[in-house]
Amino acid sequence: MPKTSKCGKFICLNNNDIKFLLGVNYFPRRSNIKMWSKWNVDDIRNELDMMRSLGIRAVRFFIIAEDFVDNYGNINEDSVRKLKEFMDLLKEYGIIGFPTLFVGHMSGRNWKVPFLVNGDPYDEESITRFIQFVINVVSVLKDHEALGGWILTNEISLFKRPETRDRALAFLSAVTGVIKRIDPNHVVSSGDVFYGPMQEEPNVRGIVDYIGPHLYFYHDDPVMHGYLYGAHLDLASNGGSSPVLLEEFGFSTLQYPEEWQAYFINEVLYTAIAHESSGAFIWCFTDFINDKDPPYEWRPLELGFGIIDKFGKPKPAASVISEFSKTIINLEELGLHNRFRRMPKVTVIIPFYAYRDYEFVNYKDYSSVLISDILLTMVGTQVRVIYELDQERIGDGLIIMPSIPLALTSTWDYLLSNVKSGNNLYVSLLRQSFHESPTHLWDELFGVKPSSWAGSKGRVISGNVKISIMQDFGSLRAGDSISITIGNPIYLYEVRPTDATVIATLNDGLPVVFMTRRGNGVVILSVIPFEYIITVTGKYMEILPFYKALVDLMRARQIAYSSLPELEVQTFYGDNEYLLFIINHSINNVMDNIKLNDNVSRIERVGGLGDAKLNDNLINVNVERKSGLVLRVK
Repeated sequence: MPKTSKCGKFICLNNNDIKFLLGVNYFPRRSNIKMWSKWNVDDIRNELDMMRSLGIRAVRFFIIAEDFVDNYGNINEDSVRKLKEFMDLLKEYGIIGFPTLFVGHMSGRNWKVPFLVNGDPYDEESITRFIQFVINVVSVLKDHEALGGWILTNEISLFKRPETRDRALAFLSAVTGVIKRIDPNHVVSSGDVFYGPMQEEPNVRGIVDYIGPHLYFYHDDPVMHGYLYGAHLDLASNGGSSPVLLEEFGFSTLQYPEEWQAYFINEVLYTAIAHESSGAFIWCFTDFINDKDPPYEWRPLELGFGIIDKFGKPKPAASVISEFSKTIINLEELGLHNRFRRMPKVTVIIPFYAYRDYEFVNYKDYSSVLISDILLTMVGTQVRVIYELDQERIGDGLIIMPSIPLALTSTWDYLLSNVKSGNNLYVSLLRQSFHESPTHLWDELFGVKPSSWAGSKGRVISGNVKISIMQDFGSLRAGDSISITIGNPIYLYEVRPTDATVIATLNDGLPVVFMTRRGNGVVILSVIPFEYIITVTGKYMEILPFYKALVDLMRARQIAYSSLPELEVQTFYGDNEYLLFIINHSINNVMDNIKLNDNVSRIERVGGLGDAKLNDNLINVNVERKSGLVLRVK
């Protein structure tokens, strides 16, 4: 029996074996969501054989309530027989299964769940009935050799969003507690949408074994779109506090051409492994043929998410996945995650209010954290993202609090002590409320004091804004300038320096960026919320020079980096050698010289789509569009 467990930041098989779980979400091509009521073993066997040939290691599948359970949670024995037969088939083909237990929402439709009271899964009686159903299923499968883990729901917050966070967590805790008592040998996740309360790592830690994001993003800029996936995986893990497994991602070939689906899947797979995800499950394995079945008749895009088309033929994405599976094997033979590990030098803090409720604090957005993660990655450093209340996990190096309206007083006290001991801090402020102060340590930490007249809203800026550099600041020199575009007008705090050095001003002389030393560390304060501005305008290239200067000043770069924001570089450090993941987020092939902060004698290609050549301590690379290239560097 394969045992799965949480091993630090990864999911392990049989206690200590770390494998990347390359997987798919699965319904059969002919029967789709009617898999159990229109049971066809030959179809399933054929499709599992195709999966095995592509290197698929895991399948997420769905237990449909109408097929399995009555109004009181009692189980249908014929469906259970089919379930066991399906698991036997998975074992035969060497694939592990992740059953999803509560399927109220699926493919743009809410489906009947017979045992619910008033349609409310969070009702106490509904939970009792669901637990009875869970006991039946888990008891049947817990010792099966093909079982990989349990996924509690499929996006239950879309079926019915809980009225409160506490109600959601009570549901999650009650049901996962029962699963773990019956089956302590397999991991459990919530299966909820990423922005739902049951995927909030600080709140579900100890209740579930991993965070399982479902990510579907759209963006005007293809490079930013690609970076969003890695940033969300960083945020989900809370600095490696919990493993992350990308449970869903994909696009329909009824939205986009088949070749672009393939490019996208390739990009995300390399992003997932480079950001230390324990796996990635593509939505989904096959297109569906019965286009008049609900919900496909009114949701036609749902027919085309497969990597196998409706005629049973592989799409271009299938060959991409096959090649990626070979790269995985090469990486695991080299000892990825055992011999080679990431070593982030920068910590970005998720604000306290993002995942907890505080009276009269109504800031819930963490998009600036994602933007900061992306900018830092673009300029060549590695990032860990840590929740503010997990102060003890922040670590050494550069600490960043991007575009925050406020932080806890205990956090500011901790950061002051942390900087004095030798770490560095960058903070940018977002004035979202006039009846607010972001800190109680203006002078003690930042070396500035408020300077506006009482009742003032502060300084308003809009349109094209020029920021003049007054003092050398990393790669920015005195006399340089940065021009940024502001959408809607924003207000800035007006502050004057006490012992801080003014680094930058607006054209009218208003100081906006400051630097001061506290003990053995340096503090940078910006009253311009650079990261928030990007969330509104999307113009990240305007801010990159500032972030590049910040990383240069703090000497926070990793061993290898690109000068082009299109190329993401992630370094895994071993003994006197490295693994480089070079991911091209552009829609074009990209050539660049990867710079190295170390002497290198040779490189070898581990996998991916592209070429590389060592040339005088530079690596000349040509990486195909929306793809990854993995190099071993000695």
